Amino acid sequence: MLKVLNKDKIIHYYNREDVGRRIKLLRKSYDLTQSELADLLDYTGERQLQRIESGQTACSVDKLMEIAQILNVSTDYLLFGTGEYQCKK
Repeated sequence: MLKVLNKDKIIHYYNREDVGRRIKLLRKSYDLTQSELADLLDYTGERQLQRIESGQTACSVDKLMEIAQILNVSTDYLLFGTGEYQCKK
């Protein structure tokens, strides 16, 4: 989503559902289960990751950075679908 402040400035907003969808696709490309990724993120269970992947909730900036590092992508890719993206396969 974009918001134009004036003709020189554009602010990008992220969509939680799109972020969740990208995380889910990347997790699957690495053949990780929700439980395995949740463990890598030090979540006590997979429920929090389920909520993030479904777009029900957002994750903290710290967790977003961890997810990006684990899945070998940039935070820009997770948030907006742009930026660095390298799939394992």
